[in-house]
Amino acid sequence: WDSLGCYTDVVCSRTLNYEQYGLPSMTVEICLAACQSAGYILAGVEYNGECYCDNIFENGGGPAPDGDTGCNMACAGDSFEICGGPDRLNVY
Repeated sequence: WDSLGCYTDVVCSRTLNYEQYGLPSMTVEICLAACQSAGYILAGVEYNGECYCDNIFENGGGPAPDGDTGCNMACAGDSFEICGGPDRLNVY
């Protein structure tokens, strides 16, 4: 997996449509493994504990116009990793 950066997301029209799960112990590695085992090629972590997957970018989602600024929340399961932010995905 390679980091693609910080992407926009909207609750009612997700950039990555397939939620794997939210976990109080979420890490980037847990999300990547869940998306890979489900057969997806894109994975994204958001809001410190949510994991989303897809094979394409949906609903006009793309690189965040403010760069990495909005991806500023530590992962719930590893405070040394970043797991997106409000309406922002760290995409892999």
